[in-house]
Amino acid sequence: MIRRELKIFKKDNRYVTRGVNEEVDIRLQLIMWNMIDKLKDEGSFELDYLQVFKIRKEEKKILISQSQEVPEYSCTYGVELEDIQIDDEIKVYVIDGGEKNYTMLFPSEY
Repeated sequence: MIRRELKIFKKDNRYVTRGVNEEVDIRLQLIMWNMIDKLKDEGSFELDYLQVFKIRKEEKKILISQSQEVPEYSCTYGVELEDIQIDDEIKVYVIDGGEKNYTMLFPSEY
């Protein structure tokens, strides 16, 4: 049996653009990375090179929706962080740019 190493979204070499770093709370950034890690670690689902996150606030909860196109996947995670202000929905991409480049960015920075 040949064992293949899963290289997509390795924990090495993760980057965040200046725009995301300035506008998205570090706790939310870490939650998004953890959502990718959880999906990858479960091993039951193939990750697309492009992960799309939508962040919005509903009452006292922040909802983070993760999706991808191929294969189709989506989930939503809620967290109570009252001290984070979110007025409109925030859209963030996480792109696997190859073996050494994983970047979190806004769609406008793509």
